[in-house]
Amino acid sequence: MELEKEIPGQNLKSAPTRWCIDTNTLVPWLMTNSGVLDLLISKYQIPADFKEVYLNRHQFSIEFIQKIIDLKIKEVPDEFYFSYLAMNEVFSAIRDEIRCILLFRNGTPLSRWNEEKNALDLPEDSMETVYESIEKKFDILFGNSTIIPLSYEPEETGDNYSEIIASLIFKIQAGENSGCNTPCNSHIRKNKLFRYN
Repeated sequence: MELEKEIPGQNLKSAPTRWCIDTNTLVPWLMTNSGVLDLLISKYQIPADFKEVYLNRHQFSIEFIQKIIDLKIKEVPDEFYFSYLAMNEVFSAIRDEIRCILLFRNGTPLSRWNEEKNALDLPEDSMETVYESIEKKFDILFGNSTIIPLSYEPEETGDNYSEIIASLIFKIQAGENSGCNTPCNSHIRKNKLFRYN
């Protein structure tokens, strides 16, 4: 059996299956269902076939997350988990998706995307809308234990985590996951000092 093609809830007579959701599976669903992809395509006048290509490329991931939501509504016993430590990866991946759209619009050759993407400033007038749209979808994903957030600290509830991490990642041009995670956790835990090499 190909693991990546396994579908949640397909073995209803067996014991519940536990799933750990990867960031790369979650992001395409967030981009499309939040309306962020449509917003950027419209704002930057990207050809309509760009969306078709995007949907075709990420079809399985999008359908997988939607299947989770549908199954939890039906109270299927499978359990789905997502780590708060991966939350910064979500916003980092969304940032990179936006940068790729901008590079596509600018006609930048694909071979130069890696070296040029960190030099792009994200449009400030859109980032607040992007953040709010993604946060609304988090409510759907994490509400009613559809996907269960995991924390490495028992007392951590995740409150304000995504708001802080999104701000750092969207505003620091070359900010990376690990670099943004440290000050975010430091702020949440009210640390006066932290060390990062």
